[in-house]
Amino acid sequence: MLRTLYLDMNSYFASVEQQFRPELRGRPVATLPVVAPSGCCVAASVEAKRFGVYTGMRLREAMHRCPDLVPVKTRPRLYIETHHRVLEAIDTVVPVDTVHSIDEVSCSLMANEREPARARAIAQAAKDAIRSRVGEWLRSSVGVAPNIMLAKVASNVRKPDGLTIIEHGDLPDVLLHLDLRALPNIGPKMEARLRAAGVGTMQQLYDQSEHELERIWGGVVGRRWYHLLRGEVVQLPRTHRRSMSHEHVLPPDERDDASALRTLLRLTHKLGARLRTEGCIAGRIGIGVRPDVRAQARVTGEGASAAVPRARRWHAEHRFSVACADTADFIAAVRSLFEGKPDGPSALVSVVVSELAEKGQAEENLFAAPRRREAVWQAVDAINRRFKDQAVFSGAIHGMHQERLGGIAFHSVPSLDLPDTVPDHEEEHAEPS
Repeated sequence: MLRTLYLDMNSYFASVEQQFRPELRGRPVATLPVVAPSGCCVAASVEAKRFGVYTGMRLREAMHRCPDLVPVKTRPRLYIETHHRVLEAIDTVVPVDTVHSIDEVSCSLMANEREPARARAIAQAAKDAIRSRVGEWLRSSVGVAPNIMLAKVASNVRKPDGLTIIEHGDLPDVLLHLDLRALPNIGPKMEARLRAAGVGTMQQLYDQSEHELERIWGGVVGRRWYHLLRGEVVQLPRTHRRSMSHEHVLPPDERDDASALRTLLRLTHKLGARLRTEGCIAGRIGIGVRPDVRAQARVTGEGASAAVPRARRWHAEHRFSVACADTADFIAAVRSLFEGKPDGPSALVSVVVSELAEKGQAEENLFAAPRRREAVWQAVDAINRRFKDQAVFSGAIHGMHQERLGGIAFHSVPSLDLPDTVPDHEEEHAEPS
């Protein structure tokens, strides 16, 4: 019985650019936060992928593989707005059950929608609704299967613009030709663990008993995999967010310590607002800096290869005596941590808050001053939600409060009510043609 429909937007960021910029249609496109030879491609269009361009590839290498590649700076707000329009389009056909990321959603099929012919018609109607209501260049691949794991696998079978159904009767044959990494959440480390246990193929994985998989995974997760691979529905436990983070690639002319610190403080300001919006407090904050290897080599006169060992990301953390969501405390901690940063230019900076807890369900500071200050930050958040554009901000980011560092994480969709979801290069855009 088919229960889940999983929809994956193809080359999402690049496809949105092609939809809103007709001159890019049919051309190989890559979107990047910073358009520079050392910049990383966040998304590659279908046309670019045919040349071997992929997410995470440096622009220098991408241009070598595809000389006609068009690099485009990312526009996060446009992608978020389009994401919500995609959700609305899908909802006209079948209710969206879970948003997994900005380009992936799943829908639960009702009892009268689970027969293959009916499920296929619904999947095709969802694809058609996106193209007719949002844009013809927004293609999607859909998988329909007895559970969400198999539905996600099915969505990856035919790209772009595919529609694949996996029924109980197709198992396990439909899986046996796939690599282990084709399964969700099996990355390099898990694959290595499986191989160490003598499981190197999908057939070998399927042949393991429930007990053997529990031993390999080291717990109940292995038992869940046993049942998921057989098309059974498994009730997954509710997950608890453990951390939140933001990072930013610094432009080549802003990689000095002063610029790196300003960017870190800006990210910290943004993270504090996000933490309060989600009703959380944090017990720990950390910063990370990835050095600019080439710039270091130029300064020291060494070759790039000699500087590679110093390319490891530097990280430092501070633990609060009592968990909080106070931007002022966060900024003070980041300033102090940054003083320990090794000398040299920085290519990327990041800030992360961890040991998260829901407000009201953890020990909180009972002193009056911190409580009053928390009320102040909540008022700041309310003002900024109403008037946008950083109407009120911490003096620590004065002079940088108008700069936009907005980005989109792989597994979360930022709220448009939060600051920094509109990058400074955002242009007014009309409806897609």
